[in-house]
Amino acid sequence: MVISDHTTKAFDIDLQELTRMVAEMGGLAEKQVADAVDALARRDTERAQRTVAADPDIDALQAEIEEKAVLTIARRQPMAVDLREIVGALRVSNDLERIGDLAKNIGKRVMALDGEFHPPKLIRGVEHMGSLVLAQLKEVLDSYARHDLKKALAVWNGDEEVDAMCTSLFRELLTYMMEDPRNITFCIHLMFCAKNIERMGDHATNIAETVYYMIEGHTLTDQRPKGDTTTFAMLDAEKCSRDAERMKANILIVEDEDALALLLRYNLEAEGYEVETVARGDEADLLLKEHSPDLVILDWMLPGLSGIELCRRLRARPETKQLPIIMLTARGEESERVRGLATGADDYIVKPFSVPELSARVRALLRRALPERLADVLSFGDLEVDREKKRVSRAGRAIDLGPTEYRLLEFLMERPGRVFSRKQLLNGVWGSEIYIDERTVDVHVGRLRKALNRGHDTDPIRTVRGAGYALDDRFGKTA
Repeated sequence: MVISDHTTKAFDIDLQELTRMVAEMGGLAEKQVADAVDALARRDTERAQRTVAADPDIDALQAEIEEKAVLTIARRQPMAVDLREIVGALRVSNDLERIGDLAKNIGKRVMALDGEFHPPKLIRGVEHMGSLVLAQLKEVLDSYARHDLKKALAVWNGDEEVDAMCTSLFRELLTYMMEDPRNITFCIHLMFCAKNIERMGDHATNIAETVYYMIEGHTLTDQRPKGDTTTFAMLDAEKCSRDAERMKANILIVEDEDALALLLRYNLEAEGYEVETVARGDEADLLLKEHSPDLVILDWMLPGLSGIELCRRLRARPETKQLPIIMLTARGEESERVRGLATGADDYIVKPFSVPELSARVRALLRRALPERLADVLSFGDLEVDREKKRVSRAGRAIDLGPTEYRLLEFLMERPGRVFSRKQLLNGVWGSEIYIDERTVDVHVGRLRKALNRGHDTDPIRTVRGAGYALDDRFGKTA
């Protein structure tokens, strides 16, 4: 009993030390974020330099926390509930280290902007974003120290305001760039600053998820707390935006203007699309031979291969004959529009243009091209998913699935026959900001297979060695 009491006491001391180190790291991260935002707002290059110089201290503390956690696990062999505390400390320290890196990046941008003109309105917008994220960070660190579930959920639910501000700011910057190309350098730096702040907010929500995991023993992604009014409100909002979520698609942007490609990518990703960018027509041609996205935004004037020639080639291939294409160009003459549409483009937008208008045209094209994304009932072979009732059946027999397996099946049934890598499935099912091992996909695919194949010989899920998983299109034809 004496040995047991001694071990318990030693473990408690180790946990207290881990908590203290995380709190110290959190304090350093808070100061670094505050300095970075203040340096940007005041154009203070000296403070920006101090922000950059402070980052090694945070990195060193994270390394100490990792070493302490590993030694504690090795020496004490904690039980599951205690292990969550150690894992929680590791996760929080990892997010704090990333926040420090993002603050350092802002400091570097401020130094690069030295002497550049700073429009007060845009700077104030970024400063306000920074103050919101700093408040989130303080709140979530307090929730970690106190094991306060309510505060953690408030941070987790409150990230939308920062995301909305970032989207609005990017649109303003796009307008500012198009009005005067001399502003491009400044706008690009400010875009990166705003994006870094928005990512800090994402890491604050990651810490909130960690607090929830430490207290409840499972993740917010798979299960939400019962009886929490903010949770019910969020689920209602999710139901209202169901159609928007179903329209998540893969978009390829072929554009050689880096600033414009960056802006388009950010705005489309903010709406839930998966976006890839290519700057050359010949590179896009090779990419499209290997992988077909759901929609292409194609600039007319491109190095390597013109957009009009690439469009012609895509329409000549059976696999891309129906691929939605939006032509993007500075050529506004009627004859040029007619030529672009005659070559096979589904839509034609002249620069300069409104980003909201482009987004609306993207949604309209996808609605026509991918009607299955909006269907209330998905059917494939003898499989059926009723999205309204959240029910799955095979050959008329009800199948019980966990929430993750349900989302995985729904994602695959929206795109039958298409092969997805583990990373693509993680981004599409779990979300791009969730940090989990890719092998987690294998576990959930195994669970989904077990549920779907009970009493059936044919496996609807195809494993493509070295590539990923797909719903077998042969199953859809023969089942």
